[in-house]
Amino acid sequence: MKNLTFGALGLVAVCSSITLSAQVLYTTQQDFAAATTASGANITVGPPGATGDTDLSTINGLANTSSPGGAGTAGALFLQANVLNYDQANLGDEAANAGFLAALKNNTKLTLDYTLPQDLNTGASGYFQIWGVFNWSGGYQQFNNNPFFAGANLLAGQHTVTFDYSSLQPGLPTSQPGYFQLFVVLNCGGSLSPSANVPIYIDNIRVSGPVPEPTSLTLLGLSLPAALVLVHRRRRS
Repeated sequence: MKNLTFGALGLVAVCSSITLSAQVLYTTQQDFAAATTASGANITVGPPGATGDTDLSTINGLANTSSPGGAGTAGALFLQANVLNYDQANLGDEAANAGFLAALKNNTKLTLDYTLPQDLNTGASGYFQIWGVFNWSGGYQQFNNNPFFAGANLLAGQHTVTFDYSSLQPGLPTSQPGYFQLFVVLNCGGSLSPSANVPIYIDNIRVSGPVPEPTSLTLLGLSLPAALVLVHRRRRS
């Protein structure tokens, strides 16, 4: 009868892990090797390096088309906004990468780690934001998290931000499009100090699904007591 009890516990654990697990898109130097400047001289896309590496992973993410999940070299993507503006970096074409497209389609949240080598100071009209863009043959779709970039999130050091793209998820492709690119945008301006050459390192870009609905959690919670009652009754019979 103990097996039944542990089986019920295992069912709850498995269901929770499936719902909340994240899939890594970009995490190592190889994944970011294809990153290019997408808006002229306003932004610099530097070669990936060890600085700003937050997860210390040496395993390629889904974005690596030649060896996803294979051995890589630890490193983070370097970006620098040379002029306060809306500046985007193209992380490469993933149109032929079925695993990458499926990961985006099957999830609704994109999370990334970022490292600031120095404090960013904003005045009344200053702002600094990281945006994401799905640029593909079906459209140019932006997503951001405006309230996040204030206070401690602008201090030197490592930080994490999560974007909810659930409103865009239904429109993402279910089959191979003509092209599909993920852009990372540095959107900054106003009374921001420094006013130019703002550096940032980005690493460990991953996607995850929504938190389980309360109804689902309730049903899972009810299944465990029911199993325990069944065990108790069988012991008494």
